[in-house]
Amino acid sequence: MVTPTLSQRADAVDEKIGEVESRLQTLKQKFDAQEAHLKTIAEKIGSQESTIERAVQAAVAGVLEAERKRTEGMFARTTTRLEERIDRFRIEHERLAAIERENNEKFREEVKRKTAGGQGTRPPIQQQPVVQPINLDAEGSHNHGLDENEIIYINSRQLAAGIRKVDVYHMEVPGMMYDLWNEQLEPGSEF
Repeated sequence: MVTPTLSQRADAVDEKIGEVESRLQTLKQKFDAQEAHLKTIAEKIGSQESTIERAVQAAVAGVLEAERKRTEGMFARTTTRLEERIDRFRIEHERLAAIERENNEKFREEVKRKTAGGQGTRPPIQQQPVVQPINLDAEGSHNHGLDENEIIYINSRQLAAGIRKVDVYHMEVPGMMYDLWNEQLEPGSEF
């Protein structure tokens, strides 16, 4: 067996290094090609993403615009209906007010006509006082704790409902004496 010389070994190593370099060069070219291909795919995906994003944005914008128009239309229709309803109520109110004014005018004319004709054979209407004074000791009085000279006021319904005897003929006011039966009392008046 022949042993290779040092130069032969160096040549063999150089050959092997050349083979490895050529293989590495091939692998580098394949990696570069893959990297270029991945860049191309990334660019395509990026352009597709922007296209898809624009398409989605356009669709969403279309939906939002349609919803906005539908809402505006609904508000416009509702506003129109409410305004029409308000107008109908206003017209009805004016119509009823006109009828009321007409009825009031007819009533006033009738009252004027009847008052112009006089009372006729009927006696004049006697106004009854709404508030009447009574003594606390009168029959049917429910306030027994007050002084007998104090006067309370009851309305004519209470008087008609059960208090029949009123024994107040006069009331003393410091320095004056009033005959209650000769005084004409106005509703709500005080002594």
